[in-house]
Amino acid sequence: MGSLVGSTAVGCGQPNPKIIDASEPAHRAPPQEERLSEATKIRTLIKAVRSSELTFVQDDIERTGTAAADKLQLLLDRDVDGVRTAEDFIHKIAAPDRDGDQDMVIVGPERNMLAREWFYRELAKIEGIAYEPPPAVAAAERAQAERSDKRLRILDALIIVERSDSTFVVPARRAMPSPKVGKEDKKKPLFKKRAPKAREYSGQEFATMLRKKWEFLGADIDELEPFIKEIASDSFASLEPYRVRHPDGTTEDFESWLRAQLDDKKRRIAQGG
Repeated sequence: MGSLVGSTAVGCGQPNPKIIDASEPAHRAPPQEERLSEATKIRTLIKAVRSSELTFVQDDIERTGTAAADKLQLLLDRDVDGVRTAEDFIHKIAAPDRDGDQDMVIVGPERNMLAREWFYRELAKIEGIAYEPPPAVAAAERAQAERSDKRLRILDALIIVERSDSTFVVPARRAMPSPKVGKEDKKKPLFKKRAPKAREYSGQEFATMLRKKWEFLGADIDELEPFIKEIASDSFASLEPYRVRHPDGTTEDFESWLRAQLDDKKRRIAQGG
């Protein structure tokens, strides 16, 4: 039968008395060849987070390894029912299932990993076995990979804009209709209103603007076509299409230009260019 492992004082780095350890009683030092206890695996997982230089996204908040480990330890200490295994710890505390965005680990530029995958990989290292994702994790990994592939197409489009030497024109805001004034008001001096003007951007500036617009107004957009239609086709302020002015002075709609650039890149890739 398992026994409770812990001490009366629970804190950061201390064993949690609610972790139910299926190993031998604590007074017996297990032989070296025996498997690690589940409590030891959990403490080692938290230690791996603490020593990591990666960024952990927990509940949409980015944390360093130290801060993320503190958060996990706090949740573990507050756990009422206790966790029986390291897998319980991963599913209930470290990377719980939830509606919407899952917890992530930022492992590189433009590359994220599901937190659950990261913890399972670490658990495999601790247990000294080859990593083999559970079916649910494998399905989530595939979904995340597909989402990443789709987002990469949007990022490719932004890179094309960023590297362009053309000028990108955002149409002027629509002028508000002048309010009706009476005879007495007409006698009063009025400040002359400036007519709204179009704004011009370099490729790098326009790509940055589109990226921010995507982040704030279209964070749920993961595919290129909705990105072009909802983010990159026209200005929300004027409802007029973005324009591109080329070095030779000719202009065209940004959407048409971008599609042509993407098609050209696709052809070059197909030809091995």
